[in-house]
Amino acid sequence: MDDLIPKYSDEAQLNLAIFYGSYDEMMVYIEDVNGVNIYEAIFEKLEVQKVKVHPTEGKPNLINLYGKYKMNPSSFPNPCLFIADKDFDDILGKKLIVDQNFLYLERYSIENYLICEKAGSFYLNGRLQVGRTECVNKLSFSSWKREIEDNLKKILYLFLAIQKLQIPVVNTKLKVKRFLDEKTHQLDRRKISSYVNEVYKFYKQSGLTIGLKKTFKEMKICVEQGEFDFIFIYPGKQILEAFQMHLIKLTGGPLPNNMDFINFLATNINVNELNFIKERVTQLRSVS
Repeated sequence: MDDLIPKYSDEAQLNLAIFYGSYDEMMVYIEDVNGVNIYEAIFEKLEVQKVKVHPTEGKPNLINLYGKYKMNPSSFPNPCLFIADKDFDDILGKKLIVDQNFLYLERYSIENYLICEKAGSFYLNGRLQVGRTECVNKLSFSSWKREIEDNLKKILYLFLAIQKLQIPVVNTKLKVKRFLDEKTHQLDRRKISSYVNEVYKFYKQSGLTIGLKKTFKEMKICVEQGEFDFIFIYPGKQILEAFQMHLIKLTGGPLPNNMDFINFLATNINVNELNFIKERVTQLRSVS
């Protein structure tokens, strides 16, 4: 599918800002093409008008494009905004860009904002037609969050250790189905343990010298001391997939079209948690 998406040079991507700027629109550059519809829905709910969202195919490309924009920002009719996923950057102590034209999300990715009680209960009510209050109770959002954290926190610490040590094994790009029971679609502790063992086995066979177990413990302490909300810092696409599976179990219905499901959540989330994006757009427009 990605092959069908037009590929732009850096110059062409920045020229979009000049073109749309002539219509008094602000360019908002993001990482992922799959996030375009989400951001468009969010801007509409935030009542932010005259913005154009464009994906840059990954954070390195986003940062690179931002750097080229900053070489001569006055050449653009309107300021541009570059929005990056937080990922594990802050937890791993990576240097963050501090600039009015560059904005990090306050959660791992934009998908993490789609996981909320409001949107989930609306989805259930659309399928079950039993009333919002009953759907809130049926969703048991707080209980689901605790269950997810109990089951996946070991995976989170391991993902962090893998990235800290730069171990060449697949981690955050995995589908959450990797950890689900094929029949019940529930998190399977055996599959979670299996992945942990696979990583340790690969690490040992690779002859790497830095202690994985030590780094795992350090990441665990870092997360616990940071008092992070688990579903805010766990990889967004995985946690969203787990949320979708939870909703499907409650409705007993078929798997919805993925993009339809994502768009539904995006139009029904608690948008107040994203006001910081609106504030940054307003700030940029006020100084242009």
